[in-house]
Amino acid sequence: MTKLTTLKELLRSDVEPKYSEYDEAVKKCTGGMKSNALPDWNEDRDIILLDLTSHSHRLAFYLRRVHLFQSNAEDEATKEQTAATITQLLLDVVPPCLDLLELSDVVNFLVPGLTACLFPRSPPPTLQQLAELVAGSNNLVQLLVSNPAGCQVFGKWVSKSNTTNHQPTTLRRWTTTLIDMIAACNSNHGVSAEVRQWTALRSLIDKLQELHQVIDNQTSTFVKDARVVGFSGHFEPRAAFTRLNDDLVNLLQEFQLPTPSSDRVLVNVIEQLEGEKTLHILSRIAKTFPCKLCHGNVQIQPLQHFEHSVDAGDSTSAGFEPRDCLALLGKAIGIWKLRLSGTALKSLQLLISSGNPDPIQQRLIEIADGIWDTTLAGDHGQRNRLKVTLAKTKCGRNSFILWQVDVATADGVAQQVITVWEVGDSAQITKAIDKVCTLQRCYTPEIIRRCRQKPNCLKKIPAPVQFEGVDFEASMPADKAEGLDVRVLDHDTIEMANKFYAFSEPLIRSVFSDNMTAELPLDLSKDEEGVIAHFHSSTLILGRSGTGKTTCLIYKLVAQYLAGKVLKAGRLRRQVLITRSAFLADKIRVHVQRLIQTLTKKSFILEPLHEREDIFSEVSTRDAINTPVHLLQDASFPLVCTFDEFMRLLENSTRLIEREGTFDSSRPVVDYQSFELDYWPRFAQNVTKGLPVALVFAEIMGVIKGSARSLESLAALHQEEYVARSRRLAPTFVLDDERKRIYSVFESYEALKTSRGEVDDVDRVVNVLKIMRRDANLKALLGSAFDEIYIDEVQDQRTLDIGLFLNLVADSGDTAQAISQESTFRFADIKALFYDHFISLSNATNQAQLAQPTMFALSKNYRSHQGILALASQVMDWLWKGFPDTIDKLGPETGQYTGPRPVMFLRCEPSVLTSNNIGQGNASEQTAEFGAEQVILVHDDAAKARLQAEVGDIALILTILQSKGMEFDDVILWNFFTDCPYPAGLRSLSTLGGKEATTAFDARKHLRMCSILKSLYVAVTRSRIQLFLMESGDREIAPVEKMLYEDAPVSLVDVTRPHEADVSFAAVEHRLFAHPCKFNAKLQALRPGRVVDRRRWALRGEQLMHSKNYRDALLCFEKANDAKNATIAKGNLAEDEGRRCEARGNQQESRQHFEAAIGHFLSVNFLREAVNIYTRLGSFHEAAELLHEHGVLGPAAENYVKAKYYTEAADCYHCNGQHEKAAATLRQGGHFDELVAYVRVNREHMSAYTYQSYGRLGKLLLKQGKISIGYRKDAIHNLGSLQVQESCFIEYQMLEDLAELYLAQGRHVDLLKLHLQQGDMEKALSVPFNNDTAANIPEQRILEIVDYVAAKRLLGHSKPPASGTGFDIPEVFKTNAVRGRLSQWNMGLGKRWMPLTGGKLQDQMLVELEHADIKQFISLQIIFDNSALKLLPDFDAIPFGAFQVASEVLLNIALRGEARAKAMTLLLAGIWQNDDVPRKYITLPWSPLCKAGIERYEGDAVLEARRGILEQTVSAFLTLDTIARDLWKLKWPVRDCDHMIEVGYGIVARKVKTS
Repeated sequence: MTKLTTLKELLRSDVEPKYSEYDEAVKKCTGGMKSNALPDWNEDRDIILLDLTSHSHRLAFYLRRVHLFQSNAEDEATKEQTAATITQLLLDVVPPCLDLLELSDVVNFLVPGLTACLFPRSPPPTLQQLAELVAGSNNLVQLLVSNPAGCQVFGKWVSKSNTTNHQPTTLRRWTTTLIDMIAACNSNHGVSAEVRQWTALRSLIDKLQELHQVIDNQTSTFVKDARVVGFSGHFEPRAAFTRLNDDLVNLLQEFQLPTPSSDRVLVNVIEQLEGEKTLHILSRIAKTFPCKLCHGNVQIQPLQHFEHSVDAGDSTSAGFEPRDCLALLGKAIGIWKLRLSGTALKSLQLLISSGNPDPIQQRLIEIADGIWDTTLAGDHGQRNRLKVTLAKTKCGRNSFILWQVDVATADGVAQQVITVWEVGDSAQITKAIDKVCTLQRCYTPEIIRRCRQKPNCLKKIPAPVQFEGVDFEASMPADKAEGLDVRVLDHDTIEMANKFYAFSEPLIRSVFSDNMTAELPLDLSKDEEGVIAHFHSSTLILGRSGTGKTTCLIYKLVAQYLAGKVLKAGRLRRQVLITRSAFLADKIRVHVQRLIQTLTKKSFILEPLHEREDIFSEVSTRDAINTPVHLLQDASFPLVCTFDEFMRLLENSTRLIEREGTFDSSRPVVDYQSFELDYWPRFAQNVTKGLPVALVFAEIMGVIKGSARSLESLAALHQEEYVARSRRLAPTFVLDDERKRIYSVFESYEALKTSRGEVDDVDRVVNVLKIMRRDANLKALLGSAFDEIYIDEVQDQRTLDIGLFLNLVADSGDTAQAISQESTFRFADIKALFYDHFISLSNATNQAQLAQPTMFALSKNYRSHQGILALASQVMDWLWKGFPDTIDKLGPETGQYTGPRPVMFLRCEPSVLTSNNIGQGNASEQTAEFGAEQVILVHDDAAKARLQAEVGDIALILTILQSKGMEFDDVILWNFFTDCPYPAGLRSLSTLGGKEATTAFDARKHLRMCSILKSLYVAVTRSRIQLFLMESGDREIAPVEKMLYEDAPVSLVDVTRPHEADVSFAAVEHRLFAHPCKFNAKLQALRPGRVVDRRRWALRGEQLMHSKNYRDALLCFEKANDAKNATIAKGNLAEDEGRRCEARGNQQESRQHFEAAIGHFLSVNFLREAVNIYTRLGSFHEAAELLHEHGVLGPAAENYVKAKYYTEAADCYHCNGQHEKAAATLRQGGHFDELVAYVRVNREHMSAYTYQSYGRLGKLLLKQGKISIGYRKDAIHNLGSLQVQESCFIEYQMLEDLAELYLAQGRHVDLLKLHLQQGDMEKALSVPFNNDTAANIPEQRILEIVDYVAAKRLLGHSKPPASGTGFDIPEVFKTNAVRGRLSQWNMGLGKRWMPLTGGKLQDQMLVELEHADIKQFISLQIIFDNSALKLLPDFDAIPFGAFQVASEVLLNIALRGEARAKAMTLLLAGIWQNDDVPRKYITLPWSPLCKAGIERYEGDAVLEARRGILEQTVSAFLTLDTIARDLWKLKWPVRDCDHMIEVGYGIVARKVKTS
């Protein structure tokens, strides 16, 4: 490939130039711009302009590199010469580009260009011309100052006025434009004084200029009078200076200017006002820009740089306490904190939607205010079961509020509160009381006592009692009360107690206005309030699964957002929340949007990053994803996005600024699914055998490529580094052999990835970090784009990713990132990253908290009960004691309720799972059937396959890894300990049981147990209600059984074996059973006793679909009898299998699977998935046809473009109403003929600017000959201006179209001239003149036209024309002379075609013609007609009279050259003389010379015509001579007598002489 070394080559290149090529081209600037450094504008103008229409960004980048060269240049002369050349370049390029490009594109290259122009100490003088040019375009100035980078350049330009000497007109225009923008702005720029000064200054200048003009006029008169009286000498007389009035004097004093005492001083004052004083005002005003609210129609702000000046602790400044942020989530009503259960809120919404809400609202407010008009609730039996009294308040005819005094946290302090359990009729209240009786069983005695404590009395109104230093939430575990088994709670009871909503202003505003979509803030625990209210430093939230970490993140984000609105008077905080899951990102986005809607009293729509519901929606996903982070508008925040989307935003920014090395957005990204399907089958099986693909991918991404070491070097670990890496830092694979095999996989993966042109997320992060380290300006730009970053589930992020996030938070002290994570990720590493990143800022600002993020631990678990959490805590205790460096130490978790201990079944066979003792099968059935809320978990895929072969599809079987992020009522953990790959590790756990056992545990020896225990923790915490550990072994489980059952202070599991009698059960049921089997009794717990719930199976299938587990999703959909989703799952499975076959190189089988997948997807109308497969196969045309067939026109057009079917793409865009895209597509495909035709027909569907741009493009294409002749008319019509159209018709000789234009405009004279230029005399005479306009045509011209029409009828036909011999012309042209000439010609034409029967007859015909010219013309035509002469019957028929006339004409033509002879010459030759055009002579189509091949004349046309006529005459006379001799011989035969010869010859001689 040829290297690009000049700007012209950069612009012309078909591919994007490389970073090095830009630098190579810029090196041409060395020692000042060389002659070939820039294009020759005069020579290459049109070519450059055409290239700039699509490659203006290249010019912008080139100019940025030029400025970089200037910065490194040491010679000031080089800087100045470079600036001068760039200034001239801008002067050449900008004016035409203002018409040809979008103004935003002009600003893109104008900003770096001006930066280069202004860089030297002495800018070039031509910069003044550029200033005048920019000042002449208000929109350009507006765009310039609306852009932070452009505004900075503009400010520098203004400040250099003393060296650039701006014209007063330039300064005035600039100032006027900025003041007009301020006047239209909704924001206060704080320059009202300067605006008033400007008004006064303009008024003062106008008045002083009027005064100066008066003095000038008087002086002129005085000088004239002085000359009249003879005054002479060097003295210059002046008129007397007029004294200024007091108002002008006062204005001058305001501007600190002297009062003029002479005209010369007056001129000086005016110059100061127009220069120095205007400049001062302009400088002050310019400093208030850029302003986002200014000039709202300025949408594009390229390369803007958000300057956030946020001080440390900004959110809590100005007396704003952290607790005040909690109030922003909803101001409480009344002196009592009142909270509604989830059940009460639902009932309340239903009541309000069907009736009058006022009584209910009033009663709730009264209860919160301590005005209690109530009665005791419940019957006698219910009251006896209640621990705390319930009250019932009537709020309607048959509506009641059920509530009690409770204890909870309010404003960070434990105190009495009011809990509303239900709102409804008597039946609802009765049911609710029974549920509350059950719930109160978990109250501890301390809680009961506090609830019953008499409230304080405040002016005879009960007020809540506060309990300082008491933490009731810590004492809530149910095992300290009587014990509330979760199995006795139905779903409605759990929902009643799991969520509470604060009775606040947002709740009243939303619920009582019947807003069913409002997202109401939850009542928060003390720990959650602490997280949300902390703003002084970075926040780390540590908690296990189900502890509410994501909820804290959301509320913290919203609270910060609202605090920013309060403190910044409408300035929105630029916040982003990042998660890995697209499904979770969608849910969080909706939640945040609705929550802010509820809390801000207004409805607005968060601008999503992209629309996932329908990839084919007209809200294009590409437009948003392709937006750089620094161009995101306030409407996009708070921004909730996936990690992939976030990286796209960053890459878009780097792509705009640093093109070199930035990844192309079209490059596919390798994720786990792609790694498993497209890469794993291609690796050597002897290397991958026995390695779990998921763990290998995680090891490559997180350890080899994404570790803390990689953050420093931005490179992957070497094999030696990886193999020797601490097992603490890489505990998944601990054996050297395993690590070597994994590194071999890594090397193969990298090579294959490079060959496929793909990247992974680590590559993307490294690429952005490299660019940020290389370009400080870019780093500052990206670092200022966000105020706060929130990361959910940080264990899914790599250390490298966290390092990137830290680099994106501005070093302003307000580093309010919030990070949430699970226990399998260690926070110590993150804290170290924070410390390293912020320690310098911490020292500089003397704020130690900046380098020490605050950690919050959430211990209350809302998912599992205490029985399961106790086992989970034990597993975490083993991890902490055995591998303290791999996890963070947390206190024990507490659940809402108690529950059954997990049951360990020993010596189980797979047949146990198929017995009718478990599952949802009927007692008569032989095979059990599990439900959607039950799952069997196994170690890995191999174990899953073995178990499925044994039990079939009776239950959902997942690996532990597949179950991450999911919850189930019942979990069966199958053979976890029996199939443990490291039995010695299980035995080693016994050394962790005692307090001093950690010294005996060899962590290095048993490193593999770390990942095993983490998997056990994940499996245990998937269960909500029941956990069963089923093991086929017994003896090998003994160490675990001993620790969990026998040695534990309180047994953490129940253990049972087949045929083991249950003594306690027999004691209770001895009448029915004799020592029943404990094993079977425990299995019965897995029988919920209800029918298959298809809805739950469908929901479970959807959850598995989101995690791309299509095979198990298919099982769920089949059990749900959901045919559509089952088909979708089959389609995904077929697609995955196709990818595997493709990876193995089996293309035929791969295509079969892909086609099957397409069939499945199309059968359920899943176009997107089918299209994705087509595009994967490269079948873009098939994808486009499919989309077109289904009316999905926009994406159909995009695929047509990829398939290079540009006209079809344009048709789709057109039918879709995207006319500008249709035109752009035709342009992209080079279909310029169709483009100009399309633009002409659809101009009303395009913006005026776009239409004009295509008009200008058409003009360039015409010049370059890229428009076919048949389409030139369309291109010219697109130019708009009739004058321009006329000039183009003339330039491209489109004379028929020009004639139409003249005719449409009524320009008949021009039309006549046009026809004459073409030599079309008949059309010239057919122009519809009227008497008035015809009078403008000279009579002589009409006579000439008549002559040529007649000549054409004579010369253009060898026989009489079919239309007859005569002709006529319009009456408006018939003057007397014209009538006479026309009559003579018609007579001559009629006689011309008479047969030559005799010479006397022909001579008589000529005598009858009175007009000499016509007679001469006819005579010549007679002698030139060789065919007629040859038909003469005898010698007497020779027309000697015609020959005599012709001889005289020829004599005049040949010798005399008079005007009449010249006119006859041209007429005879068929040459039209036109004095109105540069080409004076036109050879007409009927000209005899045309037949001879003479169409144009390089020299004298008359001379050529004379030569041709003479040649023709000589030929005619020679012919006549021959014919005459022959006819003479016939008349006078040859005799022998010499006398007769003499006599005969004498007779002939006398006749010739006589003639």
